[in-house]
Formats: sequence, structure tokens, C-alpha cells
Amino acid sequence: MLTLPITNARATDAVPRGRIGYDLSAERLLLHTIQTQDAVDALLSGGVLVPDSSLAEPLYADAYAWMLQ
Repeated sequence: MLTLPITNARATDAVPRGRIGYDLSAERLLLHTIQTQDAVDALLSGGVLVPDSSLAEPLYADAYAWMLQ
């Protein structure tokens, strides 16, 4: 089974104050997400998290379209 560094945090501690600097030219992109336990289990067992467009908020369809590619 795939192992990932999963951490828990209170909502007030989940994101440090200020912007988080990322190297956009890096080989990998670090994403932060909040998911259900079922989604985490699917990610750990299969190695990928596949989006379900039927669960997406229609108002944000454009912002999240890249995930469906």
C-alpha cells in the first residue's frame, strides 16, 4: 500500500500565516486538500485520487476543470 505523509491539524493551524512559497518549476506540485476518509482510502490503495465532476460545486467549474484532465 502507498504511504503518504498525512497530518492532522486544527483548522486554525492547518495553513501557516502568510503565503507558502512553492517552486512552480519543480517536478511535482504540492497540493493541500480536505477529503473524506473514503477518498483517502482510495488514494492510499490505488495511488491516485480521481475527481468526480458530479460532486463539484457548479459555481467553481472553471477553477477546477484542470483536475478533470
